[in-house]
Amino acid sequence: MSVAHKLFLDLPAPKKLVVILWLFLVVVVGLLGLSYMTIENLSAARAYVGGEGLWSKAQKQASTTCCATQSRIRKKTSKAIKRPF
Repeated sequence: MSVAHKLFLDLPAPKKLVVILWLFLVVVVGLLGLSYMTIENLSAARAYVGGEGLWSKAQKQASTTCCATQSRIRKKTSKAIKRPF
């Protein structure tokens, strides 16, 4: 038998109950802490994915705008080239 086991067996019943309740409380607080960290990590991951989606949409919009602008420039340039001076 270990020393801790002997000490626990020698305690009166009310003190055993207090020890068990403290151990239970430590486990519950530990699980609450892990749950909080898990929720924070999940929230951070969702924010990252949302930001990535916004970045992708903005990149697509910029590409479309750039292509449209280049198309207008090309049309103006070709009209200017076709005109006789």
